[in-house]
Amino acid sequence: MFHLITVPLSKEQDHATKTRAGNTVLLMNKEQKQATSKESTWANVLTGNRSAANGMTLTYITLEIVEGNLVAKLEKSEIEQENLKWKNALIVYVLGEKPGYNSMKRYINQVWNIVAMPDLFYHDEGYYLVRFQTLEDMKEIMCAGPYTMNGRPMIMKHWSPYFDFAAEFLTDIPLWVKFPKLPMNCWSGNSLSKIASTIGIPMFADECTAKQTRISYARILIEVNVTKPFSEVLNFSLCNCFPIDFVLNC
Repeated sequence: MFHLITVPLSKEQDHATKTRAGNTVLLMNKEQKQATSKESTWANVLTGNRSAANGMTLTYITLEIVEGNLVAKLEKSEIEQENLKWKNALIVYVLGEKPGYNSMKRYINQVWNIVAMPDLFYHDEGYYLVRFQTLEDMKEIMCAGPYTMNGRPMIMKHWSPYFDFAAEFLTDIPLWVKFPKLPMNCWSGNSLSKIASTIGIPMFADECTAKQTRISYARILIEVNVTKPFSEVLNFSLCNCFPIDFVLNC
């Protein structure tokens, strides 16, 4: 048999106990409020997510059997229609940081306010999908870079249907590359594309390059595989006559 023994507390002990208990309750309330505030951020985004009324009704479709396996053959027209929804989207990743949804939305609202507010989507792998209202808005933001958030570089890529974050995002990175002392007769779109292709995949030339208002260098946004070494001197020829070396500055 167990006996419960109660020992009366002195006034000082009783006061200290109540004070500690009060502080504990205040601390718990503060932590609960912070947790509730954090959860409500995502709750506001996903409110009614599992409601049948807000979702999409699906039906069973009889599939083909190929070599003993069920095969779901998707319609090309439907895939292309879905691709159109994301053609104005950028994949955005902040190197070394995973900013919260509200933080990213606030950044876009303050820094990218030269275009209409885009739609923002978060992926659990740590990157955001930013869907702009128009392709022109997307290009405007892409060309106005580079950007940083909280002192960390922001990496952006144009969305593609088969994008694989783990395989390509930290290897193929868009970089602005300068080509100094480039002869003016090499500034056509086709020539610039060929020159930039010696480094990676050309994306855009900036406005000053396109309009030739700054002639000291051409500046091109190029998707570069940063895991592969590339020379700081590029070789190309004019009219297949002789090679000319150029130094690039990133």
